[in-house]
Amino acid sequence: MEELAAHPLHRLFAAESIAVIGASADPARIGGRPIEFLRQAGFAGRIHPVNPRHEVIQGLAAYPTISAVPDVVDVAIIAVDAAQAVDVVEECGRCGVGFAVMFTAGFAEVGGDGVVLQQQLREVAERVGIRVVGPNSIGFASSPSRIVGSFGSAWVRPGSLPLAEGSVSFVTHSGAFGVFIYAMAQDSGVAFRHFANLGNEVDVSFTEALDYMVADPGVKAVGGYIEGIDDGDHFAEVAHRANHLGKPLVMLKVGRSARSRQAAASHTASLTGEDAVYQAVFDECNVIRVEGVQHLLDILALCQHGFAHPADGSAGARARGVDAVGAPAEVADGGVGAPAEVADGGVGAPAEVGGGVEPAGVSLSMAGGGTGRGVATGHEAGIGMLSISGGAGVWAVDQIERLGLRVADFDATTIDRLDELLPAFGSSNNPVDATAQLVNQPEMLAGVLETIMADTDVGLTLVLMGLQESSGGRLARDVVDVARTAGAPIVVGWVGGPAVVYEVFADAGIPVFPDFTRALEAIAAVNGYVRRRRRLAEASGAVDGPWRTPAPPGGDAPMASTAGGSVASTAGASGVVHADALAEHDAKRRLARHGLPVPTLQVVTSADEAVAAAVELGDPVVVKAAAHGRILHKTDLGVLRAGVTGDAAVRTAYDEVAAQARARIGADASVFVESQAPDGVEMIVTLLRDDVFGPYLVVGLGGELVEIIGEAGLHRAPATAAQVARLLDDHPRIRHLLGGVRGRPPADVSAFIDLVVGLGGLAAAPGGSEIDQIECNPVRVHTEGSGATILDVVWTRRDA
Repeated sequence: MEELAAHPLHRLFAAESIAVIGASADPARIGGRPIEFLRQAGFAGRIHPVNPRHEVIQGLAAYPTISAVPDVVDVAIIAVDAAQAVDVVEECGRCGVGFAVMFTAGFAEVGGDGVVLQQQLREVAERVGIRVVGPNSIGFASSPSRIVGSFGSAWVRPGSLPLAEGSVSFVTHSGAFGVFIYAMAQDSGVAFRHFANLGNEVDVSFTEALDYMVADPGVKAVGGYIEGIDDGDHFAEVAHRANHLGKPLVMLKVGRSARSRQAAASHTASLTGEDAVYQAVFDECNVIRVEGVQHLLDILALCQHGFAHPADGSAGARARGVDAVGAPAEVADGGVGAPAEVADGGVGAPAEVGGGVEPAGVSLSMAGGGTGRGVATGHEAGIGMLSISGGAGVWAVDQIERLGLRVADFDATTIDRLDELLPAFGSSNNPVDATAQLVNQPEMLAGVLETIMADTDVGLTLVLMGLQESSGGRLARDVVDVARTAGAPIVVGWVGGPAVVYEVFADAGIPVFPDFTRALEAIAAVNGYVRRRRRLAEASGAVDGPWRTPAPPGGDAPMASTAGGSVASTAGASGVVHADALAEHDAKRRLARHGLPVPTLQVVTSADEAVAAAVELGDPVVVKAAAHGRILHKTDLGVLRAGVTGDAAVRTAYDEVAAQARARIGADASVFVESQAPDGVEMIVTLLRDDVFGPYLVVGLGGELVEIIGEAGLHRAPATAAQVARLLDDHPRIRHLLGGVRGRPPADVSAFIDLVVGLGGLAAAPGGSEIDQIECNPVRVHTEGSGATILDVVWTRRDA
């Protein structure tokens, strides 16, 4: 806790003195609610209402100004109008107040004068040394400190106060929606340890609040609602730390708008977008991304009960069970970041790259849970099921397989024992059907459940029940008793049960879901998180492996284009005019100086020079034209000839390409001859720069497949060889094609990985900050042991 106490936000979340400026005597008003909430929450610190029109507010002494408060104030909640707010913040800063939590709206969110006012607020806060949450914030809450510094209606609901001691937290860009989620969490049995809405983020950011929550030893996981972040490197650093600590980040990210790039200028534009970059960072850092609020809360429910937490409490603790054998990456990762058709088992995938999907075992980690399950079958443990309904069990099997999990295989001893316990018309195979006889013989449940949980191939037990108005309480208590004795993971799905059922499980700390689907999807998400965390650790050698690799050795002068002027891109018949685009031959020479594989080439000015170059390079050759400030569609322009052999053919190719270049590009066009690369699998590899997350790599199927399949993976740059290999594993179509399909030999994957690593390294090389895009398309990956070659490249610099 000493480390947490040193965090810049600790004075906010552990405040001992809180002032409410604009305090109201009416507990139902915005300025009155924080006082009411703090008192009902059991806040042990000092509350100071500030309002010049009252001497007493809600039974507390009130003060006319913050300067009149005879106390050192940690947090000032500001509930005054925008016209007064900046002056109030300045006064707070001069009085030594640590934080201003600003409910006040009317700043940048309204545009116009509000933008100017927000800038004034920022300048004032910096000058007087006060930290600001907001403006336009709904506030924050912290259960360890019994603080509710908010006016949100979630704390008006019966039973919401005093605060439950939560073990998961939540941070949100949206105030109202965030409070809606808080209320849904209450209804779902999820208790937040900390809650924060940062409003317009004039100072304290989403990521800084996330950082505090991850740093809190009492937090097991953090949920979030993200609209957009500005501090990409900091977010990635915090996310990696969370993964290192075994604390899942579960994020609902909205805004899937496309990145504003000219599709005519880059094939990569059709493969990426702003949202794709976020997804790549989430994949890299093992952030669980969700599309729905309830799913987010269901995952947090499992996390608060210890699922996904390192078993021995250490950062590097391995998950329960042993490694799965042959489990494909798209399943092993639980579908995190994978396209739906892949995560669901290859539905819709082309036959040559699809293939069957072997289900993965259960890899959930439990604080205090045992290890060694799955040894009997040679792979990670499966799910054992007990149901009162045969139909529910059959349905669950389908869903388990759909979600990439595995149904446990009972051994003969387990089946024999179940046969002794169950009625003759029951089923001892997994899923176990106890039938409606369980109503007449409720004592049967304990023995059956103990037997299932004792099987060596069962890593998690799922109980599927429904209704039981009269016997539900007893059955629930029996489940709790067995679970306590077994000390193994158990999840309950109970549909339409009496209230006592849910109360029993809540009191015992056993996750219970009123919907079977929700239970299974939450299990799959957490299981995917644990498995991916393990894979990240194995790839990097440590859970907190590097997320930025050092700059490559050597390098040459800054890599900015020699073409002058600002960036300007326009599409035309000759391709795209881009003032800061390198000519292809110059771009390839730069790549070669950095050790990247490109064809040997010579720029020529006559047919004789072209013939001499071809003789030196050896047949066959390629004849092309290029120009600075142009991104050329060479085939459309007629300035590309491939497979050229013999002097006469070279002369003809040069004459044709040169004539077309003069006519359709201009006098500044250059013609060059290069060696033709051998056949192979065509890929696309691009280095781009994102405004939030910085440089990143795009790796996908290239050539004609770019437009047909559109399969690509993203990773921030630079990247290590292990990270690139994992990226390929995460995209089975790519990995499958490189491995050889329909009789084709395997491609040189190792050489391709080296190429991707080398290209990403340019981001950290001298002049790398000037790179806007280096698109290598196609990159031809030759047969195993034969390397790879960049056949074409588009290199542009950033807009100064």
